[in-house]
Amino acid sequence: MRVALVSCSELPEPDFDEQPLVEAFAARGHEAAVVPWDEDTAPAKALADFDAAVLRSPWNYHERLGEFAAWCDAAAEAVPLLNTPAVIHWNAHKRYLLELERAGISIVPTAVVERGAHELGNAHAADGWSALVIKPAVGAGSAGARLFAANKRDSASAYFTELCGRADALVQPVIPGFADPGERSIVWIDGEVTHAVTKRPRFDGQDESVIGGAAVTDDEREFAERCVEAATTIVGTTPLYARVDVVMHEGALVLSELELIEPSLFFEHGLGSAARFVTATERALVEASAD
Repeated sequence: MRVALVSCSELPEPDFDEQPLVEAFAARGHEAAVVPWDEDTAPAKALADFDAAVLRSPWNYHERLGEFAAWCDAAAEAVPLLNTPAVIHWNAHKRYLLELERAGISIVPTAVVERGAHELGNAHAADGWSALVIKPAVGAGSAGARLFAANKRDSASAYFTELCGRADALVQPVIPGFADPGERSIVWIDGEVTHAVTKRPRFDGQDESVIGGAAVTDDEREFAERCVEAATTIVGTTPLYARVDVVMHEGALVLSELELIEPSLFFEHGLGSAARFVTATERALVEASAD
């Protein structure tokens, strides 16, 4: 089969997953090629020579979310699109964190503030939070995410007002676990947790710092599986892949983000994970053909 790896015309940073995935498809007799979503080509035409499309690195989608969502809807009419538009629409706005919390998933304490708010006010629990992170509710990577120390309340308020003038925002406390022992990114592919890496926090303009993989613990595996199961129940369809970002908070794992659109999956840190991704794509395509 020929598989389109959906990307964008100008990557904001290198995609280290691309080559391992292309090679894994080739090893199974398939061809995978990068297709930018944002080259003003109708999806049906851009994907005419492909059997399936997989979202991999469209890392500017948050800048043109409406156009990207429409592109994905149209692409899914042309070929099977993974993950599906239903998953993409739900996961694009980080209010999904609150839905997962209502479903019983522990999350980083989060306030979602709608565009147009003018005061930080109750979005910041002054008695319980010290340093703050303020970031767009629709975002990729670290774009727009800024850290404010406890003594920078005026700067935090100014940025909050500026950001909410153009977008919905998230306000979260800085949890010590992000720095030590670090955020864990747990990779889930087609029903199985395959591997995980540890990362250091990054903010607007910073590069990602992956400090290596370590064996997935039983607690991490169980937590990641519960997150994906909860998302599946909410959306009504099971994703092909997910990255579950977690951090320790008050002695327990909490979810920082559930990445279902275009996450780096760190194939180089997970032996056989790229091959599993290929197998999953094969299975999904067979099921789509049967439908």
